[in-house]
Amino acid sequence: MNMRILVSICTLDRDEGLRKCLESITRQILPSNVSVSVCVTVNKDSISDSTREIVHSFDWPSETPVLLAESRPGIPHARNRGLQHALDNNYTHIAFIDDDAFAAPDWLGRLVDSFGDRWCAVGGPQKSIVPSLGRPSLEASKIYAGRKLASGAETWWTATNNALADLSEIRKHGIRFDSDFAECGGSDTLFFWQLTRASGKSIRWNAEAIVTEPVPLSRMSALWLFRRAYRYGASGALIHRKVLGRWQGFKACAINAARLILKSPSAFVAAARGRRSMFDGATDIVLGIGYLLGQFRAARPRRYV
Repeated sequence: MNMRILVSICTLDRDEGLRKCLESITRQILPSNVSVSVCVTVNKDSISDSTREIVHSFDWPSETPVLLAESRPGIPHARNRGLQHALDNNYTHIAFIDDDAFAAPDWLGRLVDSFGDRWCAVGGPQKSIVPSLGRPSLEASKIYAGRKLASGAETWWTATNNALADLSEIRKHGIRFDSDFAECGGSDTLFFWQLTRASGKSIRWNAEAIVTEPVPLSRMSALWLFRRAYRYGASGALIHRKVLGRWQGFKACAINAARLILKSPSAFVAAARGRRSMFDGATDIVLGIGYLLGQFRAARPRRYV
């Protein structure tokens, strides 16, 4: 099967990260039956000269990337702009990567190799480069570690930091990124959960299809960890409500919250024995609280963390 892939990247004032991301895309080693194009969507009214310079500074093996501006603030709008470009131009698949991450040379090839008719998408890990600040427990927090699944595992969601999706299924079922998540984040989780439910297909995981994210110093604090954990829970509450309905969504979130809070003591014990970060138990509790309070609009984050 020939695959015509659009790599969609959303960006906002992160030129140096974008430069490294795009450079990694130019170095992809791809099967002969795969062609790749790139779309960069800037979540602003206009595209800056510096962003244009970065995009045009590379020797692209195919056409120069398409540059789009999306004036509506919020990453769901930017994601939808790139997605619509893929649909309008008859690509077969769309790949996603964050503008502050870079891909291993075999990243896209591994996602392609994992694809098949049984799956609507393939996902992979985003590994963090954590600055060494002499705070080993903070640096070892599981929030920085990211999601870990075995290659070949099937799941119901993945994230746009590392994914390849079938555009025929997206087109068929009319799946889009939900603008209600413009402030709190999580539209990608909802998008892929809705895609799996609508298509009846699951998402396959490839643990060797790796992208890497350098963690900025601004995120290296306990306060950021707790804010991120709360945001995960609060957006998770809205995701469950959207998919399962009000009462079933609340029930699922209450179960998740109880599980997280009840298991947190074991994380504290493991931390005391040197086997876990001392922050893991606390972030479990905050995540659980987010699942509960996120049922209420007023308690949802107003800014992406």
